[in-house]
Amino acid sequence: GDSAITVWQDMSDEILEQKKREDEEVLLKEEEMYANERKKNYKSAAVHALELNRPHKLRNILEKMIASKTAEEQINEFVSELEKEQIKKLWEIVRDWNTR
Repeated sequence: GDSAITVWQDMSDEILEQKKREDEEVLLKEEEMYANERKKNYKSAAVHALELNRPHKLRNILEKMIASKTAEEQINEFVSELEKEQIKKLWEIVRDWNTR
């Protein structure tokens, strides 16, 4: 009969390395988010919170932004620099805040 030989390649190391890179990337973004928040660079901190899908942290940052003296300017800058998908994600997060 017909027989086929299947050659398997172990990708475990590559998969682990990719996961490690992704984890390091997330850690760097989190560090940037917290550093920006400490520096009161709320716009950048909020973008990172949105990218990292940290709704509670995003809300805290936006509350600080709203309490600042330049709230309207900062919020306008934050929203105007978001891409279409980020705006959609932001609205979904805000919707969830309002339904809890």
